[in-house]
Amino acid sequence: MKPRSQAEQCLFFVDDSNIWISAQREAARGAFTGMPALLDTDVDRRLRIDLGEMLRVIRKGRSLGQLFLYGSSPPSNDSVWGAARALNFDVKIYDRSGHTPRGKEKEVDNSMAADMSEAAAELRTGALYDPKMKSSCSGPPSSP
Repeated sequence: MKPRSQAEQCLFFVDDSNIWISAQREAARGAFTGMPALLDTDVDRRLRIDLGEMLRVIRKGRSLGQLFLYGSSPPSNDSVWGAARALNFDVKIYDRSGHTPRGKEKEVDNSMAADMSEAAAELRTGALYDPKMKSSCSGPPSSP
């Protein structure tokens, strides 16, 4: 494992629905909550997610780069989006599609993919041409 450089950053691209729905299902199974599994439902609606703690755990001491949170139009009493903005997330909210099965979030997926591609291109350009980034990389950049 190579040592971490000062230039190492974490970029976060978070699909709120995927995190939320999966975490509720895992919590209903009794995973990571210390509570017994729920027998009458497959989702635990009592679950709460602390975005700041999630960032701290996932980044493992690395510096934070860009933060993105994607999702569908929330209910008016939802505080997640405000909390995300307070943590410097670029929040991108879209209406659910009425033209896909079960109102899938195609716009969320497309926006996330576009932002990831743009960030990857910026990082690649920086690694190729920025002397500070270049000196922190080990070896020549690989071909695309």
